[in-house]
Amino acid sequence: MTASISSKVNELTSDEKMFTAFDVTVSLRNDGEHIEHKDVKQIVHEIYENQDMDPAYDRTAITVPNTNVQAFLYYHITSDPDDYEPIKKNYIPITKSQKTTTKGLRTKQPVDGSLDDAMPTSEGRLNIPSKLIKDAGLDGKVVDICYNGLEIIITPKRNKNHISRRECKAQDFRLSSGVMSYINVNKNVFEIKTDGKVIIVK
Repeated sequence: MTASISSKVNELTSDEKMFTAFDVTVSLRNDGEHIEHKDVKQIVHEIYENQDMDPAYDRTAITVPNTNVQAFLYYHITSDPDDYEPIKKNYIPITKSQKTTTKGLRTKQPVDGSLDDAMPTSEGRLNIPSKLIKDAGLDGKVVDICYNGLEIIITPKRNKNHISRRECKAQDFRLSSGVMSYINVNKNVFEIKTDGKVIIVK
C-alpha cells in the first residue's frame, strides 16, 4: 500500500501537479485501488515531513474549493495555489454483489514459466510475472497501462488515453480490479504475454 501511495505522489510531482492527500486517494481509486483515505493521508503527510517528496514542493493549508474542508495543498514552488482544482472522481465503487461473484473464483495467479489459466485474485487483481516484466525491459520504468478495446497493454511509451501510469517493479506489479474490469468483469481466465517491448493481457 505504501509503495502505491508513494508511486502516485511521485507521479503527481513529476507532472508538477498541485494536490491534497485526498487527491491522492481519488487518483488511486480512479486507478482501481480500494484504499482508505485515512491511510493515504497519513502516508502523504509522512512523505512530506520526512523530506521524501520532490524538494521543489511546498505545502500550505487551504480550504478545498466549493467545500468547507481544510487540507494541506502540496504544490510546486512555481505554481500558484489559487489555481488549484481538485482531481475529479471517475471510479465506480465495487458493489457487494460484485464482490460476492468474484470471491473464490479467481485464485490461480500466474507464476514465472507457467502463464496458462491466469486468474485474478478474489479481489479481482492480476499479478504480472516478474519474468515477463524483465523480458520486456520494464523493470523500474514508469509505464502507461492502456486498453485498446480488446486487451490491456503495459508500455513504457506515454499514451494520453492511458488508464493508469505508474512505476513497474518486477518483484511486485499487479493490475487492479478496476483496470481488469476494462476487459471483462465476468471473465475468469486471462492470457499474459510479451513481445519483448510491452506486456499484453487479454
